[in-house]
Amino acid sequence: MDYQEIAGRITENYELTKKAYPRFLDLVSEIGELGKELLEGSDYGDRDFELDDIELIEMELGDVIFALACLANTLGIDMESAFSTATSKYTARFENFGRVGTRS
Repeated sequence: MDYQEIAGRITENYELTKKAYPRFLDLVSEIGELGKELLEGSDYGDRDFELDDIELIEMELGDVIFALACLANTLGIDMESAFSTATSKYTARFENFGRVGTRS
């Protein structure tokens, strides 16, 4: 499934094209909504996370993917290529340093 193509069709069909900055803010907003659901599922960290409503989490995660695809489209970035570059980077870091992060 090509997320970017689908997101592109939807934004064109419904005249939802925006510039990069509003697209970025939308992505951050959607990540925040996902985070809120995850926080509530752990009683704000007071207990282990319990997934009461998988469909709600799935919907919020889908919103994040859609917003990310829209941002990538706006910037003219191919998500598959960007993902491939990132996974190569993380693999190399782990193989060279034993971790994926850049800090020790």
